[in-house]
Amino acid sequence: MCELDESYKLHLIRFLAANDNFKDAASLIKEHKIDINEFPDLKERLEQQSMRNSLSRFYRDDISIDRMEDLLFGIKPMLS
Repeated sequence: MCELDESYKLHLIRFLAANDNFKDAASLIKEHKIDINEFPDLKERLEQQSMRNSLSRFYRDDISIDRMEDLLFGIKPMLS
């Protein structure tokens, strides 16, 4: 990707995170080594998406509850 001014990068990430392009925003964060904690809304959306994917695996692959807890360990808000 082209080199961008830091303020433009942050603005672009916030714009993408506010729309349905949050995966692209996450890719930019990873690519430019930006702290994800600067974008709490994006972090929450990514955790929710991860939870949805895990739950679909639970129903599709008949994973036990214990295994599901292991998969979600570390995402405390998702276990409550």
